[in-house]
Amino acid sequence: MPRSRSRKGISDIVANLLIMTMVVALFTMVILWAGGYLGQSQGIWNTQSQRAQEAIVIESVNYASGNWTVYARNVGTSKLQLNILYIDSLPHSFDFYQYPMNLSPSGDGTVLPRQLVKIVANVPLGSGSHRLQLVTTLGADAAFIYVIP
Repeated sequence: MPRSRSRKGISDIVANLLIMTMVVALFTMVILWAGGYLGQSQGIWNTQSQRAQEAIVIESVNYASGNWTVYARNVGTSKLQLNILYIDSLPHSFDFYQYPMNLSPSGDGTVLPRQLVKIVANVPLGSGSHRLQLVTTLGADAAFIYVIP
């Protein structure tokens, strides 16, 4: 009697191949999605990493005849870019003097690690306590309270 072939074995092989094909396709889509997502968020991680290396300290402040003179030092491990000076929570522009202290404003606000800079702003204010805050482009800041007699 001739032996009949069962199709059961072939259908098991086809089913396994289909499942493996679907798993590989899904895995490929997940890898492509994750790669795109990580590529987009890489810029955020780089900015946060740079921000973690920034630190600025206001060493001294002087006020005379409406002129504020602020001496600040970069105590971080990377160069930073000074962005704005707030006095009593109001933004003010400033002149930037790099070391060695030039007689005229110089530089674009870039401060190297351990470098001392002078910042001058013309903001006449009355007597009392005033809060100065110096902020970098990445968001690092330093604050100082100055009392005008």
